[in-house]
Amino acid sequence: MPGQGGNVSSAWVNSVESSVTSFVSNIVVARLIPVLAAFSILKAALDAAEGHSPLGSIIAGIFLLGVSGTVQLMQTWNSGSEFATTDMLTSAWNFLAGTILPQAAGLAVVGAIFNYARHRPFVPLIASGLAFLSVSGIWKLVQAIVG
Repeated sequence: MPGQGGNVSSAWVNSVESSVTSFVSNIVVARLIPVLAAFSILKAALDAAEGHSPLGSIIAGIFLLGVSGTVQLMQTWNSGSEFATTDMLTSAWNFLAGTILPQAAGLAVVGAIFNYARHRPFVPLIASGLAFLSVSGIWKLVQAIVG
């Protein structure tokens, strides 16, 4: 059978796709996620008032507020071709190795400095930071060896 593009050929499947896409973008991302983020921030305030740590609720709220940006980013990665899945996985890996891991390495170094100042173990954080920074270089090396 000849390969087909990423287009939906059936009218029924096309209507299901548009319904699901509309539901996710108009209901979940536009309305439900901001309400859940606001609830998380309210829960953080209540946790702090009770004397508990509000950090978990704050992180959950920040994560929820970043969902719409993540959805938009992933939509730009979709090529719509028959290789759309591998294109998205490649883009996600490149984003992780080129953007997220260097930032995590910087945070690990900052944490190592704080631990050193407080006389706590800091070498594991430095090792983690170096490992995060080396992922991108090792990936380029693997690509050069394979290609």
